[in-house]
Amino acid sequence: MTSLALPSVSPELRGDGVLLTPWEEADLPGIVELADDVARWWSRSLADLHTVEDARRWLEARNVPGRINWAVRDPDTRAVVGRTSLGHFDEHPRMAQVGYGVHPAHRRRGVASAAVANVRRYAFEDLGLHRLELIHDVGNVGSCGVATRSGFALEGVERGALWYPDGRVSDQHRHGVLATDPPARAGGG
Repeated sequence: MTSLALPSVSPELRGDGVLLTPWEEADLPGIVELADDVARWWSRSLADLHTVEDARRWLEARNVPGRINWAVRDPDTRAVVGRTSLGHFDEHPRMAQVGYGVHPAHRRRGVASAAVANVRRYAFEDLGLHRLELIHDVGNVGSCGVATRSGFALEGVERGALWYPDGRVSDQHRHGVLATDPPARAGGG
């Protein structure tokens, strides 16, 4: 962890057609739904999440100093449509990793790109970070598209760098964006 001043409660962020809020107890079934498809294949943290109690443990493991987590919601209904987070903060340079996932019923509607755009603005404008990173399995072409649409440059392939709980090891793409980079172009994802 670093000496960055991080909030103890995730701040509410609104924009680009999504609302980012702290997680609530009532969201636990929605977390299970987030994991109930291919997300389990691509997400190390969701791999063993099958019940509301698993979701509770998953959330507790993320509500720790050095991490900022949000439920991504429909701004009108407040229904959970995804998740996003900032973690792996570093002081030199001031940077973090962004993570995200979208509920199966809300994919291909721009939810991930909108969530990442909000997190990007918050990280650079409010936290004063210099760099954000986004990593994903090279086989996850959806995440690669989200990263690109969100203004993250593909910086390379890290061979054998991604380990999954089922024992798989995969190559990963590393994307990065700097506070001085131009804003991402508008559009879906």
